[in-house]
Amino acid sequence: KAAAEVTTDLVDHRCGHDAGVVTKNALDTVGNTGEAVVAMRGLGLTSIAKRTAKSTAKELVATSDNSKEAENDPKS
Repeated sequence: KAAAEVTTDLVDHRCGHDAGVVTKNALDTVGNTGEAVVAMRGLGLTSIAKRTAKSTAKELVATSDNSKEAENDPKS
């Protein structure tokens, strides 16, 4: 059994079912928070900057293409 499950069972036995449920929820939250921290560390500043630069470059190209089309359109 995992440590969280053993702890939950112990609290449930000693303090009652409601306390066991609260303990389980709290330990699940701690685990999920830890996983989120690890995932966010994996993002890193470099990957965020790279993603932002790519997005900005694509937007600039699209804007530039649209303005060139407008200049060459005889209806304008």
